[in-house]
Order: sequence, then C-alpha cells, then structure tokens
Amino acid sequence: MNRDWRALALVTQVGLTIVVSLTLSLLLGLWIDDRFGTKPWATLVFTLVGIVVGSFSVYRMVAAAIVAAEQSEPGSERSRKSRKRGKEND
Repeated sequence: MNRDWRALALVTQVGLTIVVSLTLSLLLGLWIDDRFGTKPWATLVFTLVGIVVGSFSVYRMVAAAIVAAEQSEPGSERSRKSRKRGKEND
C-alpha cells in the first residue's frame, strides 16, 4: 500500500512541477513584455526557459525515485551491496 502512495505522490509532484514552472515563467514573461514593450519575445523566451527548467526538475525527481525504488527492493543488486557493506562495517 505504501508503494501506491509513493507513486501517486510522484505523479502529483511531477504535474505540479511542470504547471508551476510554466505558469511562473509565463507570468514573468508577460510582465516583462508589458513593462518594456517587447511583446511577444520575453514571453516566448521565458516560456521556453520554464519548459526546460520544469523538464530538468522532473527528470531529477524521476531519477531519484527510480534509484530509491531499486534500493528498497529486497532482491536488488544495490540492496545486497549496501547490506554487505553494512555487515563489513560492523
């Protein structure tokens, strides 16, 4: 059951990360365009920056979740190595 909640939390976090990064960058671009009269260039540039930043953040989140899932699996190679290291340190 705990595993189901982690997956749901990851999906929610991914969605919110994309929405927040795009919304903030879009609003900043619109504000800069309105303030300096550069319509539509700042909006386009900041929207692209928001897409890149959001995508990079999502990539890091998913990669961290995959590593955590691999380490928590009882029969995984990483899990065995970490247990072996723990026994050696005792």
